[in-house]
Amino acid sequence: MKHYISKITCFLLSACLLAGSGCGKEPGGEKTPEEFNESDIESSTGKKGDGSDQDANDIEIQPNTPENKPSLDDEDFQDASSAGMVTGSDFPLLENYRERGIALHPDIEGRGESFCSIVQNSEGEMEYFTVDPAKTNSLLWKYTLSEDETSWERESVTWAQGLKGKIQSSRITVLLGEDQNYYAYYCDEAQQYHFVKQEGDSYREITIPDWDITVEGNIHVIPGKVCVAENGNIIMADQGYECFIYNPEDGQTLDHFRCGWYESMCVEGNELFITDRTTGSVMHYDAEELKQLPLITGNFKAMVRIAVSGDDIYACDPNGIFRADKNGGSFQKILDAGKFHFSKENGNPLKLLMRGETFYIFFGEEKGVIKKYAKRDPNENFIGTLTVYSLKTSELIIDMVAEFQMQHPEIDVFYETGEGSEGSVTTADCIRALNARILAGDGPDILVLDDLPVESYMKQGLLADLEAAVADVKEEITPNILSQYTQGNKIYQLPVRFMVPIFITSGQDKEIFQSLSALVEYCEQEENPVIPAELPYTYLLELLYYNFPPELRSKEGEIEKENIVEFLSLAKRFCDAEHAVASEGSEVANKFPYSIDRGYLFGVPIHEWTMVFGEQEALFACMTRDFMYYPDVAEQRGGEILGNNGKFLANGMLGINARSQQKELAELFVKAAFSEKMQSMDTYNVGFPVHKKVLEKISQSDYSNFILGTNDSTGKQCTMRGHYREEAQYLVGLATSVQVPIERNLMVYDIIKEEALRFLNGQAELSTAAEEIVNRLQLYYFEQ
Repeated sequence: MKHYISKITCFLLSACLLAGSGCGKEPGGEKTPEEFNESDIESSTGKKGDGSDQDANDIEIQPNTPENKPSLDDEDFQDASSAGMVTGSDFPLLENYRERGIALHPDIEGRGESFCSIVQNSEGEMEYFTVDPAKTNSLLWKYTLSEDETSWERESVTWAQGLKGKIQSSRITVLLGEDQNYYAYYCDEAQQYHFVKQEGDSYREITIPDWDITVEGNIHVIPGKVCVAENGNIIMADQGYECFIYNPEDGQTLDHFRCGWYESMCVEGNELFITDRTTGSVMHYDAEELKQLPLITGNFKAMVRIAVSGDDIYACDPNGIFRADKNGGSFQKILDAGKFHFSKENGNPLKLLMRGETFYIFFGEEKGVIKKYAKRDPNENFIGTLTVYSLKTSELIIDMVAEFQMQHPEIDVFYETGEGSEGSVTTADCIRALNARILAGDGPDILVLDDLPVESYMKQGLLADLEAAVADVKEEITPNILSQYTQGNKIYQLPVRFMVPIFITSGQDKEIFQSLSALVEYCEQEENPVIPAELPYTYLLELLYYNFPPELRSKEGEIEKENIVEFLSLAKRFCDAEHAVASEGSEVANKFPYSIDRGYLFGVPIHEWTMVFGEQEALFACMTRDFMYYPDVAEQRGGEILGNNGKFLANGMLGINARSQQKELAELFVKAAFSEKMQSMDTYNVGFPVHKKVLEKISQSDYSNFILGTNDSTGKQCTMRGHYREEAQYLVGLATSVQVPIERNLMVYDIIKEEALRFLNGQAELSTAAEEIVNRLQLYYFEQ
């Protein structure tokens, strides 16, 4: 293993909470963990594009209500969905669908059981399996959902009792074969997987020779997903995009072929469906005749889950639900994703189930989340409608809306964003359109104030006092965050999460990180770039701006030109030292996409980097793979983890529209957002929770038994361990001591970015760019 103790590693990262072990995505695919269990939480990254100019008067932002639900024509399918190739409209677009949550058995969490798997039996019932880590009474439990979907019947899985003591941790998955027999596959302490079949009150092991073969590095075969066909043939797709068909009697390989990601696999009867590795279509395979059938045409990228009903095949991805003839048809969108839970690009859907035209999606979050998508019942009794708005789509808000609707099904909640308006619009246009709606009394009830001009809203009296909404939970909010947003006895805005920039050193002087000038001087002293060369100016400019924000205005409100000149000059020196480029289309940029909403840390052999700038939003997470290995990196380098001078970046900043007609419902939403339940949600890469009890739970976590293996550029394997409890306590301590909020106003940043890029690209002199920023900022603040 290589160690670069003499060099420096700098992580500018943010903290997020994710209950359970996380799994990173590999480029072009989905998660690639070194170990697999269906309870693993997958993650992916996504980045929205910026719009072009459009007159604000032409913008109309409509709430995502049933009446305003968009109707897509064939061209829209090809442009907006990931499953294009549509040539007709054989299947109608389903409208007026509502997302509902199905609550799990209330005692699962209290019993400490962890998710194992979920199946749909021959009666169409959902069976939810859990593992009891204590293994005192039963190793496995089965919960069967009642017909009215309001309760679960619990029973012990007695046939699996003999597996006690053979399983490593909770690494076991139960499945129901198409032959209507129950099976399970599990990992033992020697990292070898086993496959068993229920036989009465016990089981029989089916030895699969392939699973006992080790590859270079003494790593056992790790099955990704296993299914059993109606004829008993065992089907396994692994993490290397290979699918194997095994004989059920002796486990010998009958056939194998290249395929797509294993979690997309679905088996119906003796037919296998799985995404294709290269085309984005769905492969169709006959597990009886052991031959390929015609492809089902599509253009799926990732995160696809498949179900079959009769002659039709259904596929769900973040763009919607699609349908095709399973015998060689083409996928067509039948349900737009909108702001449904499965629209998240960083989501974790594990299984798509169906009953008629009702869809069920099981998500591997927390103890498991089941969402139901069905046509709206005209007899449902609603007490009101609530609208939530954010400038950009936020997966945190998507999760909050979904959880709130689960708690309050009598309230209709619609989530709007500035994205997706007809045509392409600038940030300024979106904000002007939003402001016009608010002033006209037709604005959304809840405002997610991230990147919005909060100061202007407060001056104009457009934000209501949140004191009543948070009165019952106020004492549970960490005081260092609460105090930053309390004005006298009023609170007009409050974040539900916050990110903490941190630095990981390798023994260097802490003063290097005290200012941008000190950091730039250090970078200029190095002979080679300390971060990847040829990253675009836009990446580094945003990174520097939000980690070393310049003071733009004096206490009197005057624009500080000297500070702007200094920031531009230092940014130029940093970009020159790091060999940055003007183009965003460089090979390095494509490999390491970066923005404040996304970083470029994943997939990087971090042992070899002198300095690593990670993502702002995905910083360091106490309970995810993103963070759990970083303390070990600091230890291996002989360094330490430092906070960034008490700075933090708020995320999910909530405010209530003072002109809302639904203030009581809005206050109910805000109250729920700061409850322990909602603060414990494990949305991917959104920051630390602000709830003291949840932070305390994080500080007590210990993931030192998790080991991440990666390779350096020479092919040698490097390992990193998860964090110890003491390390978690230290990092939570950093989070609970921050007290310097970083302003998040996208219109201000866009002004600085536009003029700074002209300077960095050699299109303007330093003094000219700085003067233009001053003039534009003066005008902006004057108009506020």
